[in-house]
Amino acid sequence: MIDPATHWRDSARPARFFIVDANIIYPILLFLFNISYRTLIILGVSFVFFLTLDRVGFTVKKTIRYLKVQISGKIRYRRGWWQ
Repeated sequence: MIDPATHWRDSARPARFFIVDANIIYPILLFLFNISYRTLIILGVSFVFFLTLDRVGFTVKKTIRYLKVQISGKIRYRRGWWQ
């Protein structure tokens, strides 16, 4: 049965795993399947990365979009230069 406290607009909220973005589950699974210092370091770096993104107010999708805009530069042509 559906909880009456939930609402349809809650489906637009990003998925969270405790206090960080749910994408942290991939490094956690990597660490659980291959327990070593290297995967522990990867898990720690990714945890800090996702916490930093959350603190700034970005998601992974927004970050990729932002980096793509920064790489593309100020001038955007309607057609490719080869046409």
